Amino acid sequence: MEIRIAGLKEITVWMPPRSGENNGRVLVVGGSWRNHGPPVLAGLAALYSGVDEVTIAVPEDIATPVRCYSPDYDVIKLSDYRLTRGVSRRLLKLVKDADSVLIGVGLQRGSVEGAEILAQEMAMRGTRLLLTSEGAELDVLRHLHGKSFVASYSRRSFERVFRLKLSGIPEEDAKIVAEVAEAMGGTILLKGPVDVVSDGSSALMNKTGTSLMTVSGAGAVTEGLAVGFMARGLGPAEAAITATYIAGMAGEKVVDRAGFHAGASEILREIQGVLMRFDSLKVKTKDGL
Repeated sequence: MEIRIAGLKEITVWMPPRSGENNGRVLVVGGSWRNHGPPVLAGLAALYSGVDEVTIAVPEDIATPVRCYSPDYDVIKLSDYRLTRGVSRRLLKLVKDADSVLIGVGLQRGSVEGAEILAQEMAMRGTRLLLTSEGAELDVLRHLHGKSFVASYSRRSFERVFRLKLSGIPEEDAKIVAEVAEAMGGTILLKGPVDVVSDGSSALMNKTGTSLMTVSGAGAVTEGLAVGFMARGLGPAEAAITATYIAGMAGEKVVDRAGFHAGASEILREIQGVLMRFDSLKVKTKDGL
């Protein structure tokens, strides 16, 4: 199995060009009574990735502050703090045109059954999925073998869900992630000091970023970018590793400017400038310069 570090050249090749017609629609499902930030960070990161439309579905009690944060996305109110079966079925009736869906970012505990229904139905529609938190539990993944999805984990959550111990050595961890990805029939993203992405056949590692990336919400920025790139047509593994690379570069820019005295919203603000660099590189590549 091939294990390699993702570099600037291949990230530039994978970066999707802007279309004059359709650049994708994203649905973000998450949030809880105390956790309004992650779905907002993820939704805006998805928008900055270059998609045309983002809809954020959050519990009713936080829908108003989420809506007030920005006019750049739509908001759907969920009638329960948890993503229940009933809530998921109602959401499926409301959203029928999403190209990719992020399920679980900041989601209330006890939402696995609803996430299971939502993920399974969306996958049957051909929608690309990015799953995290309650959305990335084994009860959800078991319905998705062979579908187009990324399941995203911190090191701690990966070890808990799959009952495996990571070594902390990137190459060894990459082999473990690849074995899990092959068994699950999808793509696994392991976030950490060195990010690892595998679809089971090979593994990619990302070394951009700093220790600032441990701040709360940084993972949501990465996941929002990834689900946006999936909506724009990238495959799950390419979308995930591209997102970690871009988010890591944004984190480095924050540290250069503010040290380690910043939150995830500062990482988000740097995303646009980082992506603009790739717009320029893409033009040069296309022209053969």
